[in-house]
Amino acid sequence: EIQPFLVHLADLAEDRGAQIIVTSHHPYVSDYLASRACIVLDRPGGGATTVSDLAIPAELRDAGMTASQWLLERGSNDGE
Repeated sequence: EIQPFLVHLADLAEDRGAQIIVTSHHPYVSDYLASRACIVLDRPGGGATTVSDLAIPAELRDAGMTASQWLLERGSNDGE
Protein backbone atom coordinates (compact mmCIF):
# COMPACT_ATOMS: atom_id res chain seq x y z
CA GLU A 1 0.00 0.00 0.00
CA ILE A 2 1.43 3.35 -1.06
CA GLN A 3 -0.22 5.75 1.40
CA PRO A 4 1.64 4.68 4.58
CA PHE A 5 4.91 4.85 2.66
CA LEU A 6 4.22 8.39 1.41
CA VAL A 7 3.10 9.59 4.83
CA HIS A 8 6.24 8.14 6.44
CA LEU A 9 8.46 9.62 3.73
CA ALA A 10 6.88 13.08 4.03
CA ASP A 11 7.12 13.03 7.84
CA LEU A 12 10.74 11.91 7.69
CA ALA A 13 11.65 14.71 5.30
CA GLU A 14 9.87 17.29 7.44
CA ASP A 15 11.44 16.05 10.69
CA ARG A 16 14.94 16.10 9.24
CA GLY A 17 14.59 19.18 7.05
CA ALA A 18 15.44 17.00 4.07
CA GLN A 19 14.45 17.09 0.44
CA ILE A 20 13.18 13.90 -1.13
CA ILE A 21 12.67 13.37 -4.84
CA VAL A 22 9.86 11.02 -5.84
CA THR A 23 8.98 10.16 -9.41
CA SER A 24 5.75 8.43 -10.27
CA HIS A 25 2.90 8.17 -12.73
CA HIS A 26 0.56 6.90 -10.03
CA PRO A 27 -2.40 9.29 -9.55
CA TYR A 28 -2.43 8.84 -5.77
CA VAL A 29 1.17 10.03 -5.53
CA SER A 30 0.48 13.25 -7.44
CA ASP A 31 -2.74 13.86 -5.49
CA TYR A 32 -1.04 13.32 -2.12
CA LEU A 33 2.11 15.31 -2.87
CA ALA A 34 0.39 18.16 -4.71
CA SER A 35 -0.55 19.74 -1.38
CA ARG A 36 3.15 19.89 -0.53
CA ALA A 37 5.89 20.86 -2.96
CA CYS A 38 5.42 19.27 -6.35
CA ILE A 39 6.98 20.11 -9.71
CA VAL A 40 6.19 18.85 -13.17
CA LEU A 41 8.90 17.90 -15.66
CA ASP A 42 7.60 17.96 -19.21
CA ARG A 43 9.00 17.52 -22.73
CA PRO A 44 6.48 19.19 -25.01
CA GLY A 45 6.72 17.76 -28.49
CA GLY A 46 9.78 15.75 -27.45
CA GLY A 47 11.84 18.94 -27.21
CA ALA A 48 13.69 20.44 -24.27
CA THR A 49 12.56 19.56 -20.77
CA THR A 50 10.58 22.24 -18.96
CA VAL A 51 10.11 22.55 -15.20
CA SER A 52 7.03 24.08 -13.60
CA ASP A 53 5.25 24.06 -10.26
CA LEU A 54 2.19 21.85 -9.98
CA ALA A 55 -0.29 24.65 -9.60
CA ILE A 56 -3.89 23.73 -10.27
CA PRO A 57 -5.87 26.83 -11.23
CA ALA A 58 -7.94 27.99 -8.23
CA GLU A 59 -11.29 27.68 -10.01
CA LEU A 60 -10.59 24.04 -10.90
CA ARG A 61 -9.26 23.21 -7.43
CA ASP A 62 -12.33 24.85 -5.86
CA ALA A 63 -14.52 22.75 -8.16
CA GLY A 64 -12.91 19.60 -6.72
CA MET A 65 -10.44 18.74 -9.46
CA THR A 66 -7.54 16.62 -8.19
CA ALA A 67 -3.92 17.00 -9.22
CA SER A 68 -4.02 13.76 -11.22
CA GLN A 69 -7.17 14.87 -13.09
CA TRP A 70 -5.57 18.23 -13.89
CA LEU A 71 -2.36 16.58 -15.12
CA LEU A 72 -4.35 14.23 -17.37
CA GLU A 73 -6.38 17.14 -18.76
CA ARG A 74 -3.24 19.22 -19.24
CA GLY A 75 -1.54 16.32 -21.03
CA SER A 76 -4.48 15.72 -23.33
CA ASN A 77 -4.33 19.36 -24.45
CA ASP A 78 -0.60 19.31 -25.32
CA GLY A 79 -1.32 18.55 -28.96
CA GLU A 80 -3.63 21.53 -29.44
